[in-house]
Amino acid sequence: MKLIKNMAGYSLPSLICVLIAYYITTRPELLSDKLMVLEPVSFIILLLGAILAWRFNKSCLFFVLLILAASLFGLFKFDGALGRKNDIYNSLCVLIPINLLLHVFLKERGILSIWGMLRLGLVGVPFYYLYISITEKDWLMLNYFKKKYIVLPAFTKTPLPQLGMFLFIIAMFLLCLRLFYQKSLREIHYLAVLTVAYMALHMKNEIAYLIFFAAAGVICIIAILQATYFMAFYDELTGLPSRRALKQDMMKLGMKYTIAMLDIDFFKKFNDTYGHDTGDEVLKLVASVLQNVSGGGKAYRYGGEEFTLLFPSKSKETAFTHLDELREKISKKGYTYNGKKTSKRKKKVSAGKRTSNRSKKSKRRKQNNVSKTLYVTVSIGAAQRDEKFKNTEAVIKAADEALYRAKKKGRNCVCT
Repeated sequence: MKLIKNMAGYSLPSLICVLIAYYITTRPELLSDKLMVLEPVSFIILLLGAILAWRFNKSCLFFVLLILAASLFGLFKFDGALGRKNDIYNSLCVLIPINLLLHVFLKERGILSIWGMLRLGLVGVPFYYLYISITEKDWLMLNYFKKKYIVLPAFTKTPLPQLGMFLFIIAMFLLCLRLFYQKSLREIHYLAVLTVAYMALHMKNEIAYLIFFAAAGVICIIAILQATYFMAFYDELTGLPSRRALKQDMMKLGMKYTIAMLDIDFFKKFNDTYGHDTGDEVLKLVASVLQNVSGGGKAYRYGGEEFTLLFPSKSKETAFTHLDELREKISKKGYTYNGKKTSKRKKKVSAGKRTSNRSKKSKRRKQNNVSKTLYVTVSIGAAQRDEKFKNTEAVIKAADEALYRAKKKGRNCVCT
């Protein structure tokens, strides 16, 4: 639930951009006399976004912005020069959803790398081929773009060609599906960009092109800034706020608060037994429980298998109830392990061959797939600010000492 709330909060700026752009384009009288100003502003926003994407090594967003800039340039510059307004429009209705969807599934591999050069070719070749097709009057491809494949009343309500409409629907469906499984802000931003691109092409006028493409640029800039913020203040593995975020939040605490330190019991042994990949999955499992801590608490990844919980305006007695509830939930939440176990089997050797086979091994390992549910427990130490512990450093140190007592006590318990 907290994850959904956080995603809704971070996607709000993109939603506001879409709504503002829609509001402006439905009232063309507001900007009808400012077209000459809007055009360079839209390109500047896209250029600024591309510079930020390059600076923060966001190659996918860089090429998305490049696609948007090339499309806007085609709609405004090639339109009059080539006299093929509808052909350019129909072609971009097909190329934009394909290219945007393609970059959703591609990984971040750099801009100036060999992968970046290949991706540049992937973006550039279709646009170059479009230019050649229009200048050389390659009607075969252009006719495919504007062909009516089926007769439906819904398609008469939009100027988009049917092929472009199909591709936008498919792209939006796949993005929604990916968002459902990934639960990532990246998909939300791409969905917002795809939406404003569709709205621009659906309205099919110069003001709509400039406003919506500029809005797409702003959404990409928001995506870059939010991604950078997450890299700085959130732990990549668990999705919890990082130690840097903890330090900032501790500076906001008042005169009354409780800090708890949590450690996964026997985690090193667990890693050695089942492997680091399974260990990572267990860390994510514990983090998923910590995200829903009650009592107004907030969880952080402190480092390794250690986590920190802040309870602003709470005494350690009040926090104890919520911490013990948390400890119990973690101990009952199992992780399904699908791995292999190793069994030893003696190799039978006949008496006649014993001497000749003496150099060979008499034991071998047999790998069997196993599936079982693993459980982990946690130890928690908590301390509150009082006359003895007057600052956050002292409270954390006291919580660490309480955690040590919990381990000495037998683990899987809370000490204050």
